Parts: sequence; structure tokens; C-alpha cells
Amino acid sequence: MRQPPQRPNDIGPAASLEGRDLHGADLHQADLRFANLEAANLSGANLSEAALDQANLQRANLTQADLRHANLRRARLDAACLEGADLQRVNLEGADLSGANLSRAKLRAAYLGYANLVGAKLVHACLHGATLLGACLRYARLTHGNLREADLRGADLHEADLGESDLTQADVRGVHWEGANLTEARLDGVSQGEPELWKALAHRRPKPQG
Repeated sequence: MRQPPQRPNDIGPAASLEGRDLHGADLHQADLRFANLEAANLSGANLSEAALDQANLQRANLTQADLRHANLRRARLDAACLEGADLQRVNLEGADLSGANLSRAKLRAAYLGYANLVGAKLVHACLHGATLLGACLRYARLTHGNLREADLRGADLHEADLGESDLTQADVRGVHWEGANLTEARLDGVSQGEPELWKALAHRRPKPQG
């Protein structure tokens, strides 16, 4: 039976852990600021309350990892897999999540202000109460996502797919909606006075039959 690895002795700021197998590792409150974790296997790892400011997590496997309350300000997570990860109340301010897979991730009350989520996959993700102030979500897939009470002010949703998502009570002031798909999206309590939102709603795509 595979045993979770113990915490490596070289854990610390600016640590070089590229490609390391840290599956299921206990890294609770670890200081990994500026660390290189590119392509590391952190699936199922406990990174709750960890400091990962400006860490390199490109192409890392964080499937079902616990990142609650972790600090990932300006971290690089492009093309990383965070499917099913617990990111509740995480700080991802200015982080690069372009092309990342966040399907079914728990991002309740997470802070993603000014994050780069271009082309990210957030299918069935929970972003209830999350802050996405000024975030770039161009071409992102948010189908069936929970964005209830999310702060999307000034976010860029150009060509994003929000089909069947729940935007109830979300703050959408200043959002860029050009080309966004809002087919079957719930918009209860959302101000539809924004001109770009009105245009997006006027061009909803028909729901496929069958």
C-alpha cells in the first residue's frame, strides 16, 4: 500500500521541488514562498494555510488538494490541475491560472482579484461569494458554476461560457460580456442595466435539443 511521503527536509522559501512526488503530503502552514513546484505531484496534499506567494506551480497536479486559507498571491498556476481541490478562502490575488483545470473546485469566498483565468476550466466549480474583481476570464468555461453573490466588478468575460451557471445576486458592474454565453444562466437579483450584459442576453445561444 502506497504511503504518503513525509514532509521533505528541503521545504522552505525558494525551495526547488520541481517534479517532486508529494502526493498526500502534509504541508499544512508550510512556507513555500517563491518555491519551484513546477510539474510537482501534490494531489491530495494538505496545503491549508500554506504560504505560496509567487510560487511556481505550473503544470502541477493539485487534484483534490486542501488549500483552504492558503496564500497564493501572484503564484504561477498556469496549466495546473486543481480538479476537486478545496480552495475556500484562498488568496489568489494576481495569480496566473490561465489554462488551469478547476472543475468542481471549491472556491467559496476565495479572493481572485486581478487573477489571470484566460481559458481556465471551471465547470461545476463553486465560486459562491468569491471576489473576482478585475479578473480576466476570457474564454473560460464556467458552465454549471455557482457564482452566487460573487463580486465580478470589472471582470473580463469576453467569450466566456457561463451556460447554466448561477449568478444570483452577483455584482456585475463594469463586467465585459462581449461574446459571453449566458444560455440558461440564472441572473436573479442581478442588475441588467449594464449595456454589455443586455447585449449578451439578447444574443443567448439556443439550448441544444436532445
